[in-house]
Amino acid sequence: MDTITEALSSQPFFLSIAPVAAHYQGDQGTYPARNPEPAPRDMDAFLSEPLLKPPSFNEANISDKPAIVRKLPLLTATDIRGITNTYRDELASLLAVDDLVERIVSKLSAEGVLDNTVLMYTSDNGLFHGEHRIKNGKSKVYEEDVHMPLLIRGDGFPPGVTRNQFVANIDLAPTIVDLADASPRRIMDGRSLLPLAQDATLAPSRNLLLETNEFKAIRNPSFLYAEHSNGERELYDMRKGTANYDPYQLRSRHASSAYNQSKTELRTKLSKLRTCSGTSCFVH
Repeated sequence: MDTITEALSSQPFFLSIAPVAAHYQGDQGTYPARNPEPAPRDMDAFLSEPLLKPPSFNEANISDKPAIVRKLPLLTATDIRGITNTYRDELASLLAVDDLVERIVSKLSAEGVLDNTVLMYTSDNGLFHGEHRIKNGKSKVYEEDVHMPLLIRGDGFPPGVTRNQFVANIDLAPTIVDLADASPRRIMDGRSLLPLAQDATLAPSRNLLLETNEFKAIRNPSFLYAEHSNGERELYDMRKGTANYDPYQLRSRHASSAYNQSKTELRTKLSKLRTCSGTSCFVH
């Protein structure tokens, strides 16, 4: 905890901690090799844990998917064993992260600053475990990759409350600036999460930009629309309670004429999101 002691020497303080877990190294694990390698005390914690297999796992029909996914073969029994081993080791490796969080909170409490400190816990991406036949990794447009946890504890954030507004990692810096009552030295496209945490009715239909070298996409509470660099498209209906609700993204509607108006609106919003700046990004 020397790093925290050093950070506490200045007030106010900011500290970012990025553990390696649960990243894996190299090929997927085949026991007795461990990948990622859990802490020795946690090696056997999840050896019998079953692999989660949502409807998108080893997807049978991927004809609606872009070429980069269509070329993937069905997972073999060997593939699934490797994915399962990696999943179990990821869970085991995260126990050390749990210990780290506990030590940090205990240190802040012992120093008398816990109640005046805001803690944010999140990730930079999700990981695949066989969904859509994707064995591992990231940088795809699907929920398994882009949907991440976010927990915030501290002044201004109601305890024990879950909010459902769409937010993104671009919102973290504006939130920190807001908490610090500071003025940013650059234009920020995100927005502070403080007002959203305090009022569940704010930004109910926000559009978020998802972008890599291979695709650009827009995600909102109703749809996921993606344009790939090779010209291919994807469109998933994410409207809860409707007949075509597709939370596991099993059927792209990009070729359906019934969605023409939605596709036009989403293309327009996507184009604006890619060029907007600052608060103008909030309205798209």
